[in-house]
Amino acid sequence: MCLANVYTDIDKKLIMSSTSSVKVEGDKLVFRDLFGVRKEIIGTIKSIDLENNVVIIHQNSLP
Repeated sequence: MCLANVYTDIDKKLIMSSTSSVKVEGDKLVFRDLFGVRKEIIGTIKSIDLENNVVIIHQNSLP
């Protein structure tokens, strides 16, 4: 099983660990971890490194 850690691109803040799925729903990114916990972020995927199990996202600022 391949699980990833999700970080923001600017401050490298950990958004979610043990991430098992990533979906794009409009302007939202939806992450789900190994235990089924769901987290939604408004932003874009910057990079996915499957070798090191890292996803980098750009989180949009809310008005």
